[in-house]
Amino acid sequence: MTRLRLLGAVLLLAALAAAGAAATWFSAPVDAATGTIVVSASGFEASPVLGALVLVLGAGLAALLLVHGALARVVTGVMVLAALSLVVAGVLAWRDPHAALASAAAQATGVAQVSGAVTTTVWPVAFLVVGVLLTLTVAGLLAVPASAARGARYERDARGSHTPADDWDSLSRGQDPTA
Repeated sequence: MTRLRLLGAVLLLAALAAAGAAATWFSAPVDAATGTIVVSASGFEASPVLGALVLVLGAGLAALLLVHGALARVVTGVMVLAALSLVVAGVLAWRDPHAALASAAAQATGVAQVSGAVTTTVWPVAFLVVGVLLTLTVAGLLAVPASAARGARYERDARGSHTPADDWDSLSRGQDPTA
């Protein structure tokens, strides 16, 4: 797979991860003064760090379009850590839905306690699947050379020092010095 296709796949998977984190993950009934109400929490509410990690992945994608070589490897390494952190944060939020719902219940009723069983939607699982795929895809970027995305015309001449006299000499030989 080419580097550009992997970057496109990372963009798509990061967008899917953001959409999965924005969806409702948990809901539960809460006793209020006016009766029982249902509170819910999205992935971003369950684990606020998810938004920051998605932004790190987006910034990393933008940086990878601009850099290559050792710096691209460093950026890709940071992106792998961000994708792994995304999965870990998702697992931690999924394992403790009461913390997210307690915050939502406190905002809705002033009491940070749910009164019934917590209902978990399919979104945490979908988010984790996308997060694992995202981590593997970003790690796949390490296997593709960063120079594969650029042509030789963008690289500096490896002959050493280049002077204006060299341009005139190439013109005298009938060669185009800009090619």
